[in-house]
Amino acid sequence: MARSSILLGSALTSLVLTSASPAAAQPAIDLDQLTTTQAAADICAGKITSKALTTAALARAKAKSELNAFITLDEAGAMKAAEAFDAGQGLVQAARRRPYRHQG
Repeated sequence: MARSSILLGSALTSLVLTSASPAAAQPAIDLDQLTTTQAAADICAGKITSKALTTAALARAKAKSELNAFITLDEAGAMKAAEAFDAGQGLVQAARRRPYRHQG
């Protein structure tokens, strides 16, 4: 379960659904109950930031290091990506993506 929670943090730093302005007060993030869909919705609604989610995931990874879920943990890279996403730079990458269309 911890591994999926940590992967959730990594995945969400690059996931962009829409822009949002983050709320000033960040609630505690319960990685045991938070789904990827809900995390994305919360980020888009401004309830949490990518940085807060990434911080929680990194803290979980360090707290559960005995699981050996990662060979390396790029904390600086993850935080840089989360901060860039929160600053709106993640939106530029999303705008370049084109949705897959089935031509049938």
